[in-house]
Amino acid sequence: MGLIAEDAGERIGAAWVRLLQGDDRGYGHVDDDTPELSVAVRPQWRNRGVGTALLLRLLENLPRVSLSVDSRNPAVRLYEQLGFEVVAAEHTSLIMLRRA
Repeated sequence: MGLIAEDAGERIGAAWVRLLQGDDRGYGHVDDDTPELSVAVRPQWRNRGVGTALLLRLLENLPRVSLSVDSRNPAVRLYEQLGFEVVAAEHTSLIMLRRA
């Protein structure tokens, strides 16, 4: 499941989840029943609410979701505000989980 943000026909951001299991799991894997979240916003559109809007809409339908993020990424604050909690950390990589 995923969403794309557009402005005047230009794709400016996207957020999506995938249920990756077993050997195909991603960096944010928590368990085989929890989908992993990915978000991307074009640099010139960051810090303008695009990622937040995408996440809020996507999270409406997800009772549980995980992600992987670099601890130095400013988006960590946003994820925490949206209810994500750190469940594992290795070096600068965090795995975060949100339970609805």
